[in-house]
Amino acid sequence: MKNILKQFRYLILLLPLGLFIALVDSEVLNGFLGTNELADHYRFLGVLILGVCVLLFVVLQIDKNSDSSN
Repeated sequence: MKNILKQFRYLILLLPLGLFIALVDSEVLNGFLGTNELADHYRFLGVLILGVCVLLFVVLQIDKNSDSSN
């Protein structure tokens, strides 16, 4: 079981990332930033920065775990 998780760990990472991108894309296409209000733009940037930070944390944890298992 652990070998299967090791083989597909990047797929497990890509699925939530794809869902996040789809959610952000649908919000933008529905006119989320069409109001030209500054608060909407800051919220959008904040969500993007949060998403990148979470992704960076997960990648660093995977890298740390792969270094310690060798």
